[in-house]
Amino acid sequence: MYFFINTRQDGPVVVKLPPAVPGASFYGTIEDAWYVPLTDIGFEGKGGKYLVLPPDYKGEVPDGYIAVRPATYNTMTLLRSILASLSEKDVKAGNGLVQQVKVYPLSKAANPPAQRLLDMTDVMFNGLIKYDETFFISLARVLNEETLQPRDLQMMGMLLPLGIERGKEFKPAAMPPLLQATRAIPIVFNNVADPVGAGFVDTLSRPGSNATGFIQSEYTLSGKWLELLREITPGVKRAAVLRDATISAGVGQFAVIQSVAPTLGIETSAINLSDAGEIEHGVTRFAKAPDGGLIVTASVLSVIHRERIIELAARHKLPTVYYRRYFVDRGGLVSYGYNNADQFRGAAGYVDRILKGGRPADLPVQAPNKYELVVNLKTAKALGLTVPPALLARADAVIE
Repeated sequence: MYFFINTRQDGPVVVKLPPAVPGASFYGTIEDAWYVPLTDIGFEGKGGKYLVLPPDYKGEVPDGYIAVRPATYNTMTLLRSILASLSEKDVKAGNGLVQQVKVYPLSKAANPPAQRLLDMTDVMFNGLIKYDETFFISLARVLNEETLQPRDLQMMGMLLPLGIERGKEFKPAAMPPLLQATRAIPIVFNNVADPVGAGFVDTLSRPGSNATGFIQSEYTLSGKWLELLREITPGVKRAAVLRDATISAGVGQFAVIQSVAPTLGIETSAINLSDAGEIEHGVTRFAKAPDGGLIVTASVLSVIHRERIIELAARHKLPTVYYRRYFVDRGGLVSYGYNNADQFRGAAGYVDRILKGGRPADLPVQAPNKYELVVNLKTAKALGLTVPPALLARADAVIE
């Protein structure tokens, strides 16, 4: 059993651990954000009420609590059931202890909120680090959320060229700073929407500079997203396109969708992704009329606001098409786009060629040679949609 606590958000948090029972007990640890162990819990079968405090906490510790003082706001608690045997009786006793573990803010100790336990038995999930833009988005969040240690200063200096700075909003744009820093060192990029429009290369076939790589898609793919929305929701008459209007890709993708819309009899409008408030206002206003759906186009802002977008689509029951699988794995309805792993494999191949003497200027920027269709049936059911059998048959992956 494990769970995470954020005391910056919740203030002091209580971890109430039951004592051992015949046949079963707990043993575990509480660690800070950097995996530094803070205290063992459940030792010798003892229960207790542990109070995880914020680093800057100056108040008194109430009677009856065991204070845990991490140097970070985020902590992780890991617990393991220790069973006397694998008998049905002892397993039942261990499960009973799990149900008795309580976690709640100290401010709500008089009336703790309802708690939901997630049983992950036989559930597959990816625990690997994401090696795409979401890694840097998370890194920037932690840098701004956590306490600062002297050892962090050197790393913070290394992050500045990427636009990650303490006290400032992170707006990922790695390529411009890199190209400003050097026009000699070879640069291989991937997951870029429009390298020509952004000024990274002269043309796709002849980059003409020290940069080359792999794009997410050609603009014509944007029209497929609208067609897919119509296919999965035949009654759709209106489509709102979530895009970043400040980049060429946001303008280009929306233009293609607009050009296709009349042939499908769909009215299109745009919702800018500038900030969370504008997204919520735009989607909420759009959802007031019937027969609508959303299209989320490719941009870093789409990734930054991913959770809010997915939540808004579910709340307003709006069928939504996304430009990559990442969103569908997190509860989105359907996506049609590039495979992230293929982008990195291609980039690795270009790095190999450059190390063997190739010039980026001579290596054409490549588009994916295959796009994957991913459908989330659980989300479709929640929206009251029946996915057409022909669409399911074409899907590269179906999440059930």
